[in-house]
Amino acid sequence: MTDQTVNSAAGGNGPELEQYDPSKDPKQKAKSGDPGWKYGYSHDMNRRDRIRCTFCGTDVHAGIARFKRHLAGASTKGKKNSIKCKKVPEAASKQM
Repeated sequence: MTDQTVNSAAGGNGPELEQYDPSKDPKQKAKSGDPGWKYGYSHDMNRRDRIRCTFCGTDVHAGIARFKRHLAGASTKGKKNSIKCKKVPEAASKQM
């Protein structure tokens, strides 16, 4: 091993490793054009129906439709089946 290889292996002058951010990973997003996927991602590849909000970090179960209700603060048929995101910007909320 050369001195340069040892330095980079020991954390010397080599490039910094990037932190993995699942919200930016295209594999964690659905391939649909649904606008809800701009603000959420599936953090568990085995459970695609669980979506994590990029604003508040809440896990929303039961798919993209309920996740969009989480962003918009809307409920269906008078039932409160989704908790409104407290950190969502007004523009994103209206888009849902």
